[in-house]
Amino acid sequence: TVQVADAFNLPFEDESFDHVFTMWFLEHLDNKDAALHEAYRVLKPGGTISCIETDYASLKIRPKNEDVQYLFDAQTEVYDKIDDSGTGMNLAPLLLKAGFTDVKNHSKNMYEFKGGDDVALKKHVEYICGFMKDYLKKLAEATGRDFERVKKGYAFFEKLYEKEGAVLTHLVYKGLGVKSF
Repeated sequence: TVQVADAFNLPFEDESFDHVFTMWFLEHLDNKDAALHEAYRVLKPGGTISCIETDYASLKIRPKNEDVQYLFDAQTEVYDKIDDSGTGMNLAPLLLKAGFTDVKNHSKNMYEFKGGDDVALKKHVEYICGFMKDYLKKLAEATGRDFERVKKGYAFFEKLYEKEGAVLTHLVYKGLGVKSF
C-alpha cells in the first residue's frame, strides 16, 4: 500500500518498519536532518535505510559541447540555491548525525553510450530533458545566463543520443545505515 505522508511527521508508530528507502528526495529538503531523524524513529532496531542521490555537478557528456556545459552549470547553480546539488556526497555525515550506525556511502558512475545500449542512452537523456525543458527560461533568469545559449545547450543535449560517439555520465550516491539495537 502506498501512502502519501509528511516526511517530517510520519503517521506511523515508532519502530514500525524494517527498511526506509529514499531516492532523489533529500536534495529537495531544507531540513534533511529532521527527515532522517523521523526515518530513524519509524525503523525497528536493526532496521536499515537506503538513500540515493545524484551529484548534478558531475553531469558530463561527449562529444563535449560548451553550450551543454553552460546549461549544466546553470542547473547546478540553481540546485545549489534552492536545493542541494551535492547531497549525495554528504549522505554519510547526514546519516551519522541522525543516529545511524554502520554507515556507508558508495558512488556509482552512471554511464550510457552510443553503440552500447542505445535505448538506455536515449531514455536517460529523455529523463533529464523531461524535468529541464519547462524551466529553461527560469533557469537562465535565476542564474543571469543568456537564455538563447541555455536553449542551444538544451537542443544539443536533447539529441545527444543521435551523435556518433555519444556518452553521458554522472555520479549517483547510495548511502546506507542501520538503526542500532
